[in-house]
Amino acid sequence: MTSTLFADEVVLVTDLRKNLSAYLEKVRSGHPITIVQGNRADVALVSRADLAAALREAEHARRLSDQIESFIETAEILADREMLDKIRGSEEDVVAERYLTLNELKAEFGLNND
Repeated sequence: MTSTLFADEVVLVTDLRKNLSAYLEKVRSGHPITIVQGNRADVALVSRADLAAALREAEHARRLSDQIESFIETAEILADREMLDKIRGSEEDVVAERYLTLNELKAEFGLNND
């Protein structure tokens, strides 16, 4: 048997059939199994708990990736003097009420107010 990144153990489907109960106990105790059929090792047996944990970790990694992307965008804006000046000017426009409401903008372009 060989080790893989996903599973501790790789078994042939014929061995799995012969010793299903023993392999299920291994999976339940936290040892995923990759199943080989012919020349394909594209199926794995994992416990629901391990699958749920992997999904939580993937979601956590996605959130971290989103945060990193946000930090990068913020750093790029903060490094751009021209962009910062435009943002400051926009903030001054809002304070001085130099803006159009959505309805005013729609009217200016002849769009319905629906």
